[in-house]
Amino acid sequence: FEFWFLLFMNLGVFMAHQRGMFHPEDLNIELPWALTGTTGGLMTFFAVFYNSNSFQRYNELYKVVKRMSGYVVEVVIAMRCRVPSKAHARRALRYILASNFVFIYGREGGALEKEEW
Repeated sequence: FEFWFLLFMNLGVFMAHQRGMFHPEDLNIELPWALTGTTGGLMTFFAVFYNSNSFQRYNELYKVVKRMSGYVVEVVIAMRCRVPSKAHARRALRYILASNFVFIYGREGGALEKEEW
């Protein structure tokens, strides 16, 4: 909602200025272009820095999840070879996979509902 409101507000002010219905100089709200260069540069620097930091955290989490998924596959292979009862192996593997999913959802910040358990 907020995005669309700001978008239409910006378009409205732009169109009013283009048609001569709105003059920022009359209200002393015009922005000098000399100020926009410094703030624009700072905003660009911090946006790039934040994106780099976020991407670095994503890569670390991705490595952990891939390593953990590899361990789950190794456990599945080992249980298939060494556990004689298929029912026991399936039950244990369900718990292992469930714990893997709980870890991933927990790292994402989401809470599990009662139905998901």
